[in-house]
Amino acid sequence: MSVTNTEHRAASARAALRVLVTGGGTGGHINPGLAVISELRSRRPDAEFLWVGTRDRLEANLVPKANVPIEFVDVAFLKGRGLFGKLMAAAKLPKALWQAWRFVRRFRPHVIVGVGGFASGPVGLAGRLSGVPTVILEQNARPGLTNRVLGKVASRVFTSFDEASDSFRAKKVRFFGNPVRPELLDTERGTTQDGPSTVNLLVIGGSQGATSLNRDLPAVLNKVAEHLPSLAVKHSAGRGRTEEVSRAYAGAEFAEVVEYIDNMKAAYEWADFVVARAGATTVAELTALGIPAMYVPFPAAADNHQEKNALSIVSRDGGLMATDKELADPESAERIAAQLCDVLEDSALLSRMSEAARGLGKPSAGAMIADEILSLAEVK
Repeated sequence: MSVTNTEHRAASARAALRVLVTGGGTGGHINPGLAVISELRSRRPDAEFLWVGTRDRLEANLVPKANVPIEFVDVAFLKGRGLFGKLMAAAKLPKALWQAWRFVRRFRPHVIVGVGGFASGPVGLAGRLSGVPTVILEQNARPGLTNRVLGKVASRVFTSFDEASDSFRAKKVRFFGNPVRPELLDTERGTTQDGPSTVNLLVIGGSQGATSLNRDLPAVLNKVAEHLPSLAVKHSAGRGRTEEVSRAYAGAEFAEVVEYIDNMKAAYEWADFVVARAGATTVAELTALGIPAMYVPFPAAADNHQEKNALSIVSRDGGLMATDKELADPESAERIAAQLCDVLEDSALLSRMSEAARGLGKPSAGAMIADEILSLAEVK
């Protein structure tokens, strides 16, 4: 049964708090928004929420599963398109602004929360024109185009990396970190080890995919296993990719290849070390839990923000970084394998890296952002 349109609008009129969340496109934008909603729901069970995104993006699937009503604006991505594509996208903006204004007028939110992604642009502007306090969540070290624009009219800008703060007016910025799903915050690492001397390495890709981790990383880890017999690998390959990735491990018993990991809490409890993309949500989770990692930035990420995310952690000794090109190059891959061996064999080094990562984490981000939203909403 759908949770949109007339029913949720009627219910929202009776709610003590109404929050409109907008944006999406990738899990890196959507998950922090859902984490904030979860925090607000725990404090205000009678609160009403509406998400406004785009119909053909990931939020159309993820948001209803979180029992959040969703509506859609007809807007297209501007950046990185050719001239004709940009003209077509620009032609849609008036309609998108009209749709956004209608959603704001009908739902009457106390606060609008922009999570990034191009859908949040027209909604944030409509909110500003309607006099609704608007806040934005900037998950990356390099702010995206939409957030850079909305930052000029937003009441608050919540940053996840200190490096992003310089892109906005200082008085608006709150460096709180990226909200992490509450169910992950009580993760007890080291409770599901395979054996007293086993070194557990978890491989995960982000919502953008991780072709290089599937294609090139197994050869690197095969070399690591030759020098580290205690290595155990769990590799999340993505749907339909398990067979080819298993072949890349040459049937080695140390590697378990799965399509998808549903229970990330259990996976994080199992892991001593992680190899992953450097999406904002992944970085936030790993640092909040103090899990050392080797980050492999997605090279096609907008504004190369994943590399900037990774460098923010690596420069503070909270992890390692390798690029897709390095994994694919045999000579560089040998160096990466040796580097991983050095880290995984040294429990003291792993511990120091874990503490450095934890020091960069912001496990209270969701709570602090919720405090600010409630303050702006002025709903007692």
